Amino acid sequence: MGSLSGTPAIRPRIPGRLAPGKVEAAVEADLVRFPVELQTGALAAACRNLGRRIDAGMSARDVITATREIRTTMGVLLALAPVGEGEDVIDELRERRARRISAEAAAATKA
Repeated sequence: MGSLSGTPAIRPRIPGRLAPGKVEAAVEADLVRFPVELQTGALAAACRNLGRRIDAGMSARDVITATREIRTTMGVLLALAPVGEGEDVIDELRERRARRISAEAAAATKA
């Protein structure tokens, strides 16, 4: 299903027909917390593209590389965000992480 160059084919985004995959949806959820000018720029588009590629299927090595690139690019976007809004993003991401860790711990004690 990949192209001749070995790059995996990316499923097309047809509005209303294909829901984003889990990684693409998570990237979008993080990007929505940034100012609009950063959400619509090239860095945000690159993150969405990488999320879509991961969802479409990649080798484990390529997923690791793409995930690292998303993380790095999110850091660049955070650095570009205005100071007041950037702190809100960090606080919210910390809260989400804490909730996720708590939920995982609760699920582990039930099992």
